[in-house]
Amino acid sequence: MTADPTNPNFSIQVGEQESQGIEFDITGEILPGWNVIASYAHTDARITRDNTFAVGNFLPTVPLNGGSFWTTYRIGEGALEGWGAGAGVFAVGERSGDLANSYTVAGYTRVDAALYYRRGWLNAALNFKNLLGAEYMRAPRAGRASPRAPRRRRAWRAGEAPGTTGPPQPDQRQDH
Repeated sequence: MTADPTNPNFSIQVGEQESQGIEFDITGEILPGWNVIASYAHTDARITRDNTFAVGNFLPTVPLNGGSFWTTYRIGEGALEGWGAGAGVFAVGERSGDLANSYTVAGYTRVDAALYYRRGWLNAALNFKNLLGAEYMRAPRAGRASPRAPRRRRAWRAGEAPGTTGPPQPDQRQDH
């Protein structure tokens, strides 16, 4: 954003950005009830034209490389039918902190897990984020990067979501 030349009280968008790369996800069922999903992204996101920042600078908050591996197991029969557990690894590479590329935010690897119950209309989950307490920085906003909470737990319930039948999936967001 830059000042509007016709009205200094407003800002206008200038410049151009380009993002190129490759992304893939592989999912599968190894055995009945045991599912895996693996993903990888290589994203080259840069400024291609701008009045303020150098052409070729990386866009902030976009890692060049990132990926995840998540696995779940759901019991399909017997007294524990519907109960399941999942665990996975989520990795984010180093990324620029601002459009000027004046600093970088270090990459990180986080381990997450979930316990859940799904049967009929009832879906409930308890998610555990960052089990090993990895220290990492949130994606920067307004030129600031803030530390991320070392561990988080979140309970989730969806009683009126009949279309929600699969196991919990890893959080694909990059903690923006």
